Amino acid sequence: MSPESETSHATIRDARAGEAAPVAELIHELARIENVSSDVTAEQVRAYQEYGDSGILVAELDGRLVGALTYFMRPGLFHGGAWGCIDQL
Repeated sequence: MSPESETSHATIRDARAGEAAPVAELIHELARIENVSSDVTAEQVRAYQEYGDSGILVAELDGRLVGALTYFMRPGLFHGGAWGCIDQL
């Protein structure tokens, strides 16, 4: 395979505790693209990470974060179990 035809693949994983600031910047970038503002801080991202029923997945490419997905879980009566909701993408 020639170098021109090789593609890079992002790794999807849980955000680490020390990645709150880059995750906040990704949210700011999304807000700019959507032509809105976000005042989210790294401290708020850390608090979200520590909340028991929520999480953050990140996409890492060549050692840097290029995307994030935030979600939370909640109980559901209709199906008799928990379900997840994607909060930010």
